[in-house]
Amino acid sequence: MQIHVVEPGDTLSYLSSTYGLPISKIMTDNNLDDPSAISVGQALLIAKPVVSDTVRQGDDIYSIAARNHVEVTTLLQNNPEFANRSPRTGEIVALDYGEQKNYSLAVLGYTYDYIDIKTLRAALPYLTYLAVFGYGFTPTGGVTEVNDSWIIEEAHLRGVKVLLSITTITDSGAFDNPYTELLLSQPDFTDRVINRMMEIITEKGADGLDIDMEYIPPNSKEGFIRFVRRAADACHARGYILNVALAPKNYAEQPGVLYEAHDYRAIGEYADTVFLMTYEWGYKYGPPMAVAPLPNVRRVLEYALTEIPASKILLGIPNYGYDWKLPFVQDETVAESISNVEAAARAKRMNTEILYDNTSRSPFYYYNVASSSFEPYSAQNTYGNRDSHVVWFEDVRSVREKFSLAADKRIYGIGYWSLMYPFAQNYLYLAGFYGIIKV
Repeated sequence: MQIHVVEPGDTLSYLSSTYGLPISKIMTDNNLDDPSAISVGQALLIAKPVVSDTVRQGDDIYSIAARNHVEVTTLLQNNPEFANRSPRTGEIVALDYGEQKNYSLAVLGYTYDYIDIKTLRAALPYLTYLAVFGYGFTPTGGVTEVNDSWIIEEAHLRGVKVLLSITTITDSGAFDNPYTELLLSQPDFTDRVINRMMEIITEKGADGLDIDMEYIPPNSKEGFIRFVRRAADACHARGYILNVALAPKNYAEQPGVLYEAHDYRAIGEYADTVFLMTYEWGYKYGPPMAVAPLPNVRRVLEYALTEIPASKILLGIPNYGYDWKLPFVQDETVAESISNVEAAARAKRMNTEILYDNTSRSPFYYYNVASSSFEPYSAQNTYGNRDSHVVWFEDVRSVREKFSLAADKRIYGIGYWSLMYPFAQNYLYLAGFYGIIKV
């Protein structure tokens, strides 16, 4: 496997000839819909197998796997197109890409219950855990339901453990459940909510609980720790897994309502795994920048390792980007959230070059709506006209850096917020260079 950064004059036909791969494979591996729609500066994953087979009449993924003595999951990881369709007679099947896998990672992915089934099926072969977002709680200690039975069934078919996520987020999209203080201060209320979640996990045949509670008032810090401890006791008594999502802190006493109630050491003691939310430095209401700059991600992980065993840590990776209109005006500009696939496609539509920032290790580009072209802005940030935009997103180069960081630090694994968008080049690279832990 290798990464090809598109140069002026490159076409998929040229790349197909150069690398000896069908155009259709390059398109599938990179979520390309149009064979002419690649941009200068775009990173493409070139995945050429060193061991392959040819589909015979009557074959399915099970017969191919059995004939070649490989696991069905491995076959699906190497051939993402088979997640949503059957193999076709005469088609080449990738069995091995020949890369040495020196480290294995657990992989968690978050999803909502309205995920497109094809997007879910494309992600499942690469996952260890799937967290379904998100169950809320009522003033009586009840729990709001999520339509996730079909997701649990799909996940279990692919050997993925399912966690049901309880959260303080409301229909407004904000972490503003008015009963949070009650949940974290009243033991009877706490127990009602936890016990109901245990009943739902059992009824639905899920495998554990995920806790994602953000913007907890600092005076509820001890209450949140007690909640996590009680949830851990309830999970472990039933043989369930507990994962807790943690805000991206750099040090223990970091101020701010996002950080203060998330005590890494205490929560890390009770949880089986923790998911570091190492993203949203570039965010919807903030100034344009990389969503997950590598130096920022590294600082959070290095702090986490001083408080939590490496064997429990999952490093968060964003599966999205943002498009900001320029010039950015605080309290006025609201960035558009877009998929990484759409970000690359938009660059082509806007006839602009994708750039790569070596400090944040992230791709970005500028474009102008009116002219569908871009002339570089000056170093003094004198932005162009009112139709100018900047986009920051993730590609196979940026996620490669995060995979490498997780492996270098020997942590348990990585996790995605979220699985709602396709991102084939990322999954294929992950499976090509790392083992994926199945529990």
